[in-house]
Amino acid sequence: MEKSLVMIVDDDAVFNNTLSAAVKKMGHHVLQVYSAAEASNILFTQQIKPELLICDVNMPQKSGFDLLKEVITKNMNVRVCMISGSDERSNRLASLQLGAVDFISKPLEMGKVSETVSKLLNQPSV
Repeated sequence: MEKSLVMIVDDDAVFNNTLSAAVKKMGHHVLQVYSAAEASNILFTQQIKPELLICDVNMPQKSGFDLLKEVITKNMNVRVCMISGSDERSNRLASLQLGAVDFISKPLEMGKVSETVSKLLNQPSV
């Protein structure tokens, strides 16, 4: 399998590191980002295009929903998977309505994460 670039956006450094390690263990390249604003800068200014963007919903200043809306509005053709540990049902619904391709609940089950990442990266391009 070809290595894909996965951008992980989460302000919780421990969580970001844990998720990044799991995705790296699957054989993918990981770009760790700690805010939606930083992710926007990378995506739209530096024009780095990951195959998959995994983004937390709740972050200070700019939410994951804000980033998701930007990615969809600017037609980035990047698969976005949202993650959240709070208000799971409404966040899942909002994520999918805004254009996310999947949603993962915290706390993460690493088997579910591996399964979801593999599934999303093996889909035809969006």
